[in-house]
Amino acid sequence: MGTIDAAAEAVSVGVRQAGDMMVMYGSTMFFIGICEGNKSEQSLWSAPWLFENEFALMAGTSTSGTITQWFKKEFAKDLDSDEALQILSEMAEKSPIGSKNLITLPYFSGERTPIQDPNACGIIFGLNLTHKREDIYRSIIEGISYGANHIIETFMQSDFIPNKLFAVGGGVKNKIWTSSISNISCLSQELKSKTIGASYGNSFLAALSQGDVGISDIDSWNKTNDIIKPKPSIIYEEQFKIFKKLYENNNIKFDLSHSSLNDYNFKLFYDDNFYNEFVSTGSTEAFAVTGAGTTNLTLSYQNLSLIHISEPTRPERISYSGLWVEKKRGGGGGGGG
Repeated sequence: MGTIDAAAEAVSVGVRQAGDMMVMYGSTMFFIGICEGNKSEQSLWSAPWLFENEFALMAGTSTSGTITQWFKKEFAKDLDSDEALQILSEMAEKSPIGSKNLITLPYFSGERTPIQDPNACGIIFGLNLTHKREDIYRSIIEGISYGANHIIETFMQSDFIPNKLFAVGGGVKNKIWTSSISNISCLSQELKSKTIGASYGNSFLAALSQGDVGISDIDSWNKTNDIIKPKPSIIYEEQFKIFKKLYENNNIKFDLSHSSLNDYNFKLFYDDNFYNEFVSTGSTEAFAVTGAGTTNLTLSYQNLSLIHISEPTRPERISYSGLWVEKKRGGGGGGGG
């Protein structure tokens, strides 16, 4: 007797009534909200819940804790690996709210909810010479939290108003992360004594199936340990507006088939680690890439992303590329690039 991990996590922390929402902190973030009836929303997933006549709306990010692991590996090599995340969090506490005007777009491997764009990419916006490692790390945590708030906002726009948020998962140990989500969303989160509870939730479901417990008994199985209360900030309010515009204003694509581009040549430069799978062409066509060098693009390649996407979950394949646009020579058209 049991269910999938996210649903079991939700059960383990007491998500059981309409308006209850689980916020799962992990390598990615996952959200489950219990609904009174079956709701349909393009940006969210709708499905029957675990019990008869119950339904849920769900959402998830593509990366969250994964980004902190990437940062630790690439920018905290001087720290003990086992303690690095804790040390980085302590350092980040010294950085002020808003990370000295840094805003991170956490789409380091595309994004699921709510933009549903596998080609979205990460941005660290506002860097200058005054920023330190702790500012960037805090900005990453706050960026993940802005992404979470974007999801919560999408739930609300779908007529789901969360009554209670239940935090669960390994990431709840990161106080900046949990507090940032409450401060940005202006919603409290309930933190239970057991915060990694998929197996615990499934054990409870097994006991429930045998009639040994009632559904409300989960509150005595896993008691509330803390309430994370929001401390709203105008800084977060203003940065969240910029956060949403960053994706909108940087989601730039060339339509290489457009007649206005017939007078231009397009060339893609890449290094040894460049792989076909990281190129978004907007079609099923692919071009051969072997070794470092360049490749010419023809007009059949449509919607090539301006910004190259790398894969943070496989850092050995992170690579670099650039798109060169050059005016064709001859026929009265001058050179240039």
